[in-house]
Amino acid sequence: MQEIDEEVLYDRQQNFELNIPESVTIVGCGGVGYWIGLFLAISGVEKFLLYDIDVIDLSNLNRIPVPVDKIGLFKSNVLRDHILNLRPDADVLSLQRFTHISPVNGVLIDCTDVVKTQEMIKERASKELLKYIRIGCSENHITVHSDTTPDEWSDLEQSGYDRVPSWIGASVLSAILGVCKILKSKSEDLYIFIDDIFDIKYNTITINEFADKLPKKEKSNDS
Repeated sequence: MQEIDEEVLYDRQQNFELNIPESVTIVGCGGVGYWIGLFLAISGVEKFLLYDIDVIDLSNLNRIPVPVDKIGLFKSNVLRDHILNLRPDADVLSLQRFTHISPVNGVLIDCTDVVKTQEMIKERASKELLKYIRIGCSENHITVHSDTTPDEWSDLEQSGYDRVPSWIGASVLSAILGVCKILKSKSEDLYIFIDDIFDIKYNTITINEFADKLPKKEKSNDS
C-alpha cells in the first residue's frame, strides 16, 4: 500500500483554515449522510462512527455512488469501506443501532428523517457535550441546522423523505452545505426553500468586481 504524505495531500486546502473535527458520528448513512462521510474523509477527518439500520436498495443508487453489487448490504458498512478505500489509515467503526457516540471534541451529524429520532439524538449529543448538527433535504427544502425539525415541518418529515422525489443534486448540495458549516463553525444555520433545483438563482459579479475582492499584493520596496 502506498504511503500517504498528508502534508502534500492537504497542502492546497490550508489557506481555508478549516476546523477539522477530531471525530465524527453520522447517524443515517443514506443519500445525504453518505456524501457527508466521503466529503469529511477527503477533507481530513480521521475518526468516524457510522450508524444506519437500513440496507442499500436499488432506489438508493440514483443518489449515492455505489455499484449494484452493494445492494442488500448495510449502508453504514458500505460507507465504512468506501472511506477506508479513500483513506486507509482512517479509524472507522460502522454499526446499525445507535448505541454510543464519538468521544469529546467530536461532532454528531444527524441525517435521520423522523422527528422523535432527531430529538433523542440531540439529547444524547447534549449529554456528551458534542456539537449537534442536522443535515437533510426533501423535494423543496434543504436543512443545515443545530436544532431538530421545526414543529411546522414535522408532518412532512415524520414519515421520512422517501415520500418525496430524491435526486443526487439535492443530496450533494445539502451535504456540501452541511460540511461547510462543520468545517467553518461561524457559518449560520440554514433553512433553504427551493422552488426548482434546476433554476436556482445565483448572485453574479463582473470580472472587475471579482478583482476588487482579491487581496491586494503589497508593493515591493526593491528598486
